[in-house]
Amino acid sequence: MTASARAYRQFAESDYRLRERFGSIIHAFMNIPLNISCKAISKNEEDHYPPNDYIDEQSGAQCFMHRHASGQRDSLHIHFFKRWQPPHIELNQQITTHIAALDLSLTGEPLGWFLVNQWVVGDYWQEAKKTLKFAKEWRIDDADSKQDSYLPNKLIANWLNTVMSLAVKTSLPELLHERDKRIDRALSLNPNRQILLDKRIEVMGYSQFY
Repeated sequence: MTASARAYRQFAESDYRLRERFGSIIHAFMNIPLNISCKAISKNEEDHYPPNDYIDEQSGAQCFMHRHASGQRDSLHIHFFKRWQPPHIELNQQITTHIAALDLSLTGEPLGWFLVNQWVVGDYWQEAKKTLKFAKEWRIDDADSKQDSYLPNKLIANWLNTVMSLAVKTSLPELLHERDKRIDRALSLNPNRQILLDKRIEVMGYSQFY
């Protein structure tokens, strides 16, 4: 069995267990009963689920789900971040780097991974190699072992950890490297272009889930 097939099986098992308990990853993030329709999710991008995000202070893993119009499309997705302390900058708090976003259907099915431009999240941008390192390190603990209000329960934590592990072994490396190549090509044509701040470019790459 290949590494990607093994990673997909682990994700599928965690997805099955989560659906047995919550119905979908959407219901789990929103902490709502299965009989409530996910179509009622707010389209205000400032509304995060859970409200204060899931944050693991030990590993630096962070994520949240939200829904908003992206271009001409209604988009529901989970953003994955890495919180970290740059060794060459003296800061009193951690900064965040956006790793990727997971596109979801309104029934909670993962549709694909996508990358956003820096202006979208205002993060501390990192090139593909460093961002992929963050993705490989990404792991969130669960509140069953650490009583922390910012940590999810074990089923949600397992789902998040296995979905990121699957991304690392499938589409994410190529997606990140293609993003960097796109930026390099744009800058070779116009070295003064501030592509990371160009609001005409929101999504920097998309790949099918698996």
